[in-house]
Amino acid sequence: KKRSNSQNGWYWACIVAIAMDTLRESGEGGIADEQDAHEWLKRECNSKEIVNERTGLVTRIPKSTSNMTTPQFYEYCERIRQYFAENFGVDIPDPIPQLTPPEQHDQRTNSPQPT
Repeated sequence: KKRSNSQNGWYWACIVAIAMDTLRESGEGGIADEQDAHEWLKRECNSKEIVNERTGLVTRIPKSTSNMTTPQFYEYCERIRQYFAENFGVDIPDPIPQLTPPEQHDQRTNSPQPT
């Protein structure tokens, strides 16, 4: 199942907005708007690495998020949350339980299971 509209809304309203503000405050250049922040997030948290065998230079190629399934998109968002906690000390809030994929819920409490 493709990512939900609720997931997408939370991503843009919460994750991208917090990321954009954090990146700007940290001095990360070139973050003019939400789309720039989204591209930065894809490069850092959803990319394929290509290594130049001659020079050893590693290039990150951002992968699209538009065709991610609900669980894939959840994992992408979790990678972002972890990245910002570790690198910027910023806590991006958990989505409400309804936005997390069912396999992440504890059926007794209907709350996300720890990962």
